[in-house]
Amino acid sequence: MPMERPALLASLLAGVCLASPQVSGQGSRDGAELARRVARAVGAEGFAAVRALRFTWRHERKGLARTYRWDVAAGRVCCRSGADEATVPAAGWTGAPPSKAEERLHRAWVNDGFWALAALHLAWDEGYAAEDLGLQPVPGFPALGPRRALRVRYGPRGGYTPGDAYVFYLDAEDRPVAWAFHRGGAPAPTLVTAWEDFVERGGLRLPTRFRAPDGSTLIRILDLAVERDEGPASRPASRPASRPGAPAKD
Repeated sequence: MPMERPALLASLLAGVCLASPQVSGQGSRDGAELARRVARAVGAEGFAAVRALRFTWRHERKGLARTYRWDVAAGRVCCRSGADEATVPAAGWTGAPPSKAEERLHRAWVNDGFWALAALHLAWDEGYAAEDLGLQPVPGFPALGPRRALRVRYGPRGGYTPGDAYVFYLDAEDRPVAWAFHRGGAPAPTLVTAWEDFVERGGLRLPTRFRAPDGSTLIRILDLAVERDEGPASRPASRPASRPGAPAKD
């Protein structure tokens, strides 16, 4: 895909030091089936009937908010950030290059949309390697106990930040309860947050709060709304850019 993840916001990491987790259970090197189960657990199989999706991404520590309406069939996203507003292609440009403002808003969409929809990307994205790590402690969240962990690493070419990796820590129903971002696939996590306050909208079950190990809320997903087709489900004509994610550089 032509455009992907923005870089990590360095200020989020001040004072955070997380050790690489130690394996406490044997998993399978091939995590493709587990990745499919995680996507199904949050509603990926019903996404074909989704016509549009709206949400506001809010960075609580910075008081920053951006709003999106993704027209799934048309493959376009209306993005609003402060006084800036533009409609951009969900998966990036294949023709004439964007303006600087359009590229900036698209980078924001790619990042923020991944926070809201990361588990769905396990069904949509291509070019990532998935590994079932078995039972693992969640770095920074000892109260969560050992969790089955799925490691996903994206390829080294293309995008805003290629080569990044994520570890999804799962509940008994294969839904993520936390994730760790590993910049550039580094062994130690760069950032870890718990996934909380799940809501059900239009057949999707998604988190709306991402909590840091110190207990503070890092990211919220507000005003999440899903519009569905009334008739028979049909496969959407678009997907977001492949493998976005990690906190935005703002």
